[in-house]
Amino acid sequence: MGKYTGVECPACHQKFSDDDDIVVCPVCGAPHHRACYLEHGDCVLSGQHEQGKLWKMPQSASTTPAAAVTASEPASTTNNNPYINPEAYRPANQTQSSAQQPGSSGTGQPHTTSYQSGQTIYNPYTVPFAGLNPEEELDGIKIKDLAQFVGPSAPYYLIRFQFFNKTGRRVNFNWSSFFLNYIYFFFRKMTWVGILLLAISLVCMIPSFLLVFYYFKDILSSGVLPNPQDFMNIYSLLETPKMASIATALQICQIIGFVTRAFMAAFANYFYYRFCISTIKKIRQGFVDRGESLEDGQYTVVLAKKGRTSIALCIGSVAVVVAISFGVSIAIVATILSAL
Repeated sequence: MGKYTGVECPACHQKFSDDDDIVVCPVCGAPHHRACYLEHGDCVLSGQHEQGKLWKMPQSASTTPAAAVTASEPASTTNNNPYINPEAYRPANQTQSSAQQPGSSGTGQPHTTSYQSGQTIYNPYTVPFAGLNPEEELDGIKIKDLAQFVGPSAPYYLIRFQFFNKTGRRVNFNWSSFFLNYIYFFFRKMTWVGILLLAISLVCMIPSFLLVFYYFKDILSSGVLPNPQDFMNIYSLLETPKMASIATALQICQIIGFVTRAFMAAFANYFYYRFCISTIKKIRQGFVDRGESLEDGQYTVVLAKKGRTSIALCIGSVAVVVAISFGVSIAIVATILSAL
């Protein structure tokens, strides 16, 4: 009999059978049918994560719905750990007696279960804390605190955080950072890094603004109103001798932009690691200074609030760029028209 046989899937409320393909939420450990998890796109109990409430194995799988237990009870505080039910560490085809402790040679590995093959398939994205021991510390911060701070993407980042801590290396390429540039850092609430990259991006746009200025100046000076097709020829101005300096500046800015993106992407995960460590230490110190406990639910709520991600900062940064670009364009046209 499988570990979850007779327990209700919190998504479809159907009880698991021995033949079901089961995965567990990487944040709270709630078991789902793989098809249910993929259909929903996330744990159906994700609303409970920020409150530190995680799935617990019902005492009687035949009479107690899994979802009801999860929603009504806070996370277990066994061993001073309000983040996770230890049951969630074990592969779905292991019983309590056969499972090893988290962080040991057997269960420190991420997993999912395939009943068809009868074997455990290890995957860091299907267990809480990417299979790491939540009590293990990285630079003085416990894995469980880092997971709560990072949020649903914890499996991706925890593996890299441990890599930085164990090897001392700093480089680990982040493609999201490369393509999104400053938006990525605002999304991860690394505001000062985002502001720096945003400023670099705006400075690198200056040659383009100058190109637009001279283009509109030539067009409007001729007394002929531009049409949309004319904008396709804007870069032809760069071939003229008087635009040589702007052409050079444009090329330099393009190189600076690419190098900056590549550099920040290479170190983005490490920067985020240091950001998480320093921010959590400040939060923890604040609790200690006020004489408040780190083991109650309020600490986990603050970690989730100060960490996680921010869509508002992303939208705000894009809005700033659009507003500046639009404002500069209007100023260029107004300046040219006033000089005619």
